Amino acid sequence: MSPKLEIASANKLILYDNCEEVFFHGSESKEWANLDNISKYLIDATVYTEDKNFYKHFGFDIFRIVKASIINIKSGSTLQGASTISQQYAKNLFLTFDKTWKRKWEEMLYTIRIESAYSKKEILEGYLNSIYFDHGIYGVEDAALYYFDKPSSNLTLLEAATLAAIPKGPTIYSPIKNPENNQNRRNLILKEMLEDADCWILSRFNTVVKEVTDNMESFELGVAAQKIYDFIYDDLCDWYIEMVKPRLYNSDDAVSQNAALWTLKTVLLDALKLLHPYMPFITEEIFCTLQSEEESIMISKWPEFSADRSFAKEEKDIETIKEAVRGIRNIRSEMNVAPSRKAMCIVVSESEDIRNTFTEGKLFFASLAYANEVLIQSDKEGIAQDAVSVVIPGAVVYIPFAELVDIAQEIERLQKEEKRLQGELARVNGMLSNEKFVSKAPAAKIEEEKAKLAKYTQMMEQVKERLAQLQ
Repeated sequence: MSPKLEIASANKLILYDNCEEVFFHGSESKEWANLDNISKYLIDATVYTEDKNFYKHFGFDIFRIVKASIINIKSGSTLQGASTISQQYAKNLFLTFDKTWKRKWEEMLYTIRIESAYSKKEILEGYLNSIYFDHGIYGVEDAALYYFDKPSSNLTLLEAATLAAIPKGPTIYSPIKNPENNQNRRNLILKEMLEDADCWILSRFNTVVKEVTDNMESFELGVAAQKIYDFIYDDLCDWYIEMVKPRLYNSDDAVSQNAALWTLKTVLLDALKLLHPYMPFITEEIFCTLQSEEESIMISKWPEFSADRSFAKEEKDIETIKEAVRGIRNIRSEMNVAPSRKAMCIVVSESEDIRNTFTEGKLFFASLAYANEVLIQSDKEGIAQDAVSVVIPGAVVYIPFAELVDIAQEIERLQKEEKRLQGELARVNGMLSNEKFVSKAPAAKIEEEKAKLAKYTQMMEQVKERLAQLQ
């Protein structure tokens, strides 16, 4: 059993208001919260925030120490720390918070002893039960009761991130004393835990909430219903659920899986709330089956737009991958390639941002594109001349389908694409060269057409280059 921090009343805290009435009563149990009974979201948020390599190191994160040292030397001050969870636990148990070399040396010795005597699970459990959360609160159980009036086992991802934001500076990041500071740090933690696909669906739904609410307030009920329908069937079911399947079934990353499950549950429950005015009975049944925190969907809070859930970069990145997937599926359909037939996909782009986008989304991109392997590179080195190509803005995806593809068919397809792009370029150039259009059209519309011109021009160059190679 892990060593317990001797803090008087740490598990029996009682707080009184100015009228001497009890407004907070800490947990009654003298036993610390068992790690198995603490919200997995809070465990993930704490490890991600405090010590990402907690399960890999022996008490000290050498890479983190070197990185922090370089940053601090360059700045001439202590901007970044490198203490692991084990080191912080040792400090909480046995030492003061003095910033002296003697205290740091003792911390190292105690850390070695703790790592030698206890498992990672015991160390993490002890640490979570000894953290200070401001307002006289020690340990995650009392913190959960104090801030959210619920046990630590029932914390949501958002609540877990809120608590995980506090220990770095309990007073500075207290959600009561400094809510804005806490919110900013909480959002950083969420971004660390969520993947691009999670941010994309949250951002898309955030936009839908705003638009649907505006439509309903203007009594545009049909328009609102169509937007809800499109989001649930297209964005959520057709895309996001397919994106997270590899994480849920083919990955051992528990943090990623928990983030995906939280995102799925959050978006689905809130989508049911938008749908409730149109389908009251079935949404009530599904809502009550999926969760137990709220009594009924009829009295639950209506979803609200939040700037914190607007992720423009992630939306753009996922749309880039979606465009590539659509192109690959269209080609495979034209060539009658069965979905069971997997093939390598090679993403070529001179843009580092686009390469990073496909690197981060490689797991679900491979699944959606029926790829057995995904390579990402800046040039065409090693790509066969007979490889099939999918052209998207800023990149080309090559697929070595030589044994499945008729070269003549590929040339014909590219010629059709060239003809289509010629038509689009003629249309855009015609609009931009029309003085009446330029003088009367809104500035935003003109900029939109200019962006299309740049996009189609780049795609045309890529198509012509590919045709030249094949011919």
